[in-house]
Amino acid sequence: MTNLVRRDVLKTGGVTALAAIVPAVPIGAAAAGPISPREVVSLGTGWRFHLGHASDPAKDFGFGRSHDTYAKSGDVGTPVAEPKFDDATWDAVSLPHDWAVDLPFERFGPAGSEADRTGAFQGFKPVGRMWPATSVGWYRRVVPLAKTDARRRLLLQFDGVARDCIVILNGFVVGANESGYAPFEIDVTDFAKPGEDNILVIRCDVSLGEAWSYEGAGLYRDVRLVKTAPVHVPRWGATVRCVVDAGGASVRIATEIANDGAACDARVRSTVVAPDGKSVELFADPLALPAWRTTTATQETRLAAPGLWSLETPHLYTLVSEILVDGVVVDRDTCRFGIRTIRFDATYGFFLNGKPVKIKGTCNHQDHAGVGFAVPDSLHVWRLEQLRAMGSNAYRSTHHSPSPAILDACDRMGILMIDETRQMSSNAEGWASSNAWCVRGAIIRASSCGASATRRSTAAPRRARGSPRR
Repeated sequence: MTNLVRRDVLKTGGVTALAAIVPAVPIGAAAAGPISPREVVSLGTGWRFHLGHASDPAKDFGFGRSHDTYAKSGDVGTPVAEPKFDDATWDAVSLPHDWAVDLPFERFGPAGSEADRTGAFQGFKPVGRMWPATSVGWYRRVVPLAKTDARRRLLLQFDGVARDCIVILNGFVVGANESGYAPFEIDVTDFAKPGEDNILVIRCDVSLGEAWSYEGAGLYRDVRLVKTAPVHVPRWGATVRCVVDAGGASVRIATEIANDGAACDARVRSTVVAPDGKSVELFADPLALPAWRTTTATQETRLAAPGLWSLETPHLYTLVSEILVDGVVVDRDTCRFGIRTIRFDATYGFFLNGKPVKIKGTCNHQDHAGVGFAVPDSLHVWRLEQLRAMGSNAYRSTHHSPSPAILDACDRMGILMIDETRQMSSNAEGWASSNAWCVRGAIIRASSCGASATRRSTAAPRRARGSPRR
């Protein structure tokens, strides 16, 4: 069964309308014909959780006691990764989850000392190198796969994990990510077992932190499994850039096409759906896709009277990207974008769509009373509504990239976004976390037109292609 991930609830108003707007293309049966478009399966429920140990392997389910952790045997060295492991005594949890918020308060040092000050940063929760018994957490889940999934690419997507995590599927270490804020994706096709129950294990270690503020611990943002055809649009693979002039707006679309399979011919069909439901359909020229390569198709159209994104009227367009092979849609992806102009003037300040705008915003940490870092999307939206009601028109995330739900809600609600990076450097994870001081909403937004940028994860590179499924 295909499920909407939590953040997609915010988008249902625009997405559900697409069925009536975009003409359907016949799709072959999964068993006999071409592969159907992608499935997005939420992995928000069904998890078991248990604390491990940062310094004692005996208390960390034996992990790391053997030297062959990364061997090719599929035995990562802990019974937790084995199908027969009994996790009945583990806590049943759903996402978002923050194990640190449930820990008791602890003193880090005498009152007023530097150690006490350090403890205050983390809310006096016992995580860090001083607290090895509560700084490692294990998550375990069964992921059933259908036999027909053998014909698909299988991608695990994480919106953010606190913090240094190792991802294990069926006994193999399939990926890792250090930053607690950078989204990342892992192609697990080579390690998956279609037609069987697959054991997904994630070990998180918060012994080292990234901020001088509360950071939580664990799977505090969404996790999902994405099933695509070998020919598909990669994550954030569709980019829209617009140029507004007196006669309307030029809409320029660049669509990446990943071909994780044999060479074939394909076409890209892009449908731009306006806020009023009217649509424009574009076909790119046929493309010869080399095997195991990524190709980019470009398209352009004109809109005579575009609805501009503004604080008062945050009009959003929807881009539906489809890839056709032999006339059949094998993949479909959607994203939303706004059309606007921006200008900074040294004397007169910031201009949006040619009009001066005073940026009046607040600096906001991610955690919330009672839930810690595990803030549900609905609570993110509620806080934005309160900020807007008090006269705020801008949101600055501190000091890291915010949840995708916040970014999407700001676009929808007409709120400017200052999207910070976590690490002030040019390393991969610092860049991937938010494209380095990217200002979203009406200013610079990955899905907005103008000076747009595509968000991309570099934290977990794709596996070498062409390797056989194990």
